[in-house]
Amino acid sequence: VAGADRDNTGNTNAIVHGGKLFALREDSWPTELDPDTLETRGKWNFGGKLESKAMTAHPKLDPVTGELWSCGFFVRGRYDRDDMALQVVDRSGRLIREEFFVAPYPGLTHDFAVTRDHVIFPVMPLTVDVERMKRGGPFYAYDPDLPSCFGIMRRDGSTRDIRWFKVRQCFNGHIMNAFSEGSKVHLDGTIAPGNAFGFFPTVTGERSDPSQGIPTITRVTFDLASDDDGAVLTPFSAAIGEMPRCDPRREMSRYRYGYFKTRTGIVKLDWDSGSKTVHEMADSSAQEPVFVPRSADGAEDDGFILCVVNRPLEHRADLVILDAQNMTGPALATVKLPFDQPMAFHGNWVPVTRC
Repeated sequence: VAGADRDNTGNTNAIVHGGKLFALREDSWPTELDPDTLETRGKWNFGGKLESKAMTAHPKLDPVTGELWSCGFFVRGRYDRDDMALQVVDRSGRLIREEFFVAPYPGLTHDFAVTRDHVIFPVMPLTVDVERMKRGGPFYAYDPDLPSCFGIMRRDGSTRDIRWFKVRQCFNGHIMNAFSEGSKVHLDGTIAPGNAFGFFPTVTGERSDPSQGIPTITRVTFDLASDDDGAVLTPFSAAIGEMPRCDPRREMSRYRYGYFKTRTGIVKLDWDSGSKTVHEMADSSAQEPVFVPRSADGAEDDGFILCVVNRPLEHRADLVILDAQNMTGPALATVKLPFDQPMAFHGNWVPVTRC
């Protein structure tokens, strides 16, 4: 498959930026779609300017500058070392920055984070080993002897200045938000003590302990003024779940409310009070909740939660719309879908004027 596009299915996330609709998969270039017909227009490499062979499926839109911040891993097409890249696209869709660096080991970077002052590159110990693959082994395998690594750099700095923090029992799947406070950088996301992607085996071919892969919404704090290369983990009490999101107007800055899915419904948590409310759903399974502000200048939780909800007893799914300020109340609207949407569906909401 040398020189191929790695079977780019573009099936992980969908975003709109610079007037274009993209389907994303983290080991490939974006795939442009027609925003009205959803017809595939083809691979997009920013007019030939993108040197990387991959962009993340979880880019971050800066609500202040309008820039789209992204990263890539194995961007040189080699798997014997983890060549990574930082990529920045301006509000018009023009690639304005691309810098390369090498991670501590060839591992997984599924999500990443940006604050007003810093960029955070998580590298998880789902390792890639070319020799293992030659022997018929899996592409990814979990190495419990390796720490999770978090590379942090200043936004106005260079990838040459990345400082790597090594944290054990801290497997990060997805990120709710991140923000900087002086010398401290806070990352809020789903953290498990072990292999959160348990469908991948360990490097010795065993199955990981499922209980070690259960994720909890956790604040991970790094102190750049300290010589310690670890972090402080502060789990949100009883906040077990995945697919975390927040108000997009508050991304990259300190915020109060977050949303995520749990086994029994959709959860809103309050970082200031430590409380949480749950929209319970019997015989159903929520996917990723997306917050849509009611207005541009409204309160942080004044808006709507959009969420695809599977109805397994009926073999189909719904799009459910909730009032974010009344999570325990009934749905404001339900759009019945005539199919059963597969799980782990990422998505975003954009006004039609942005396409």
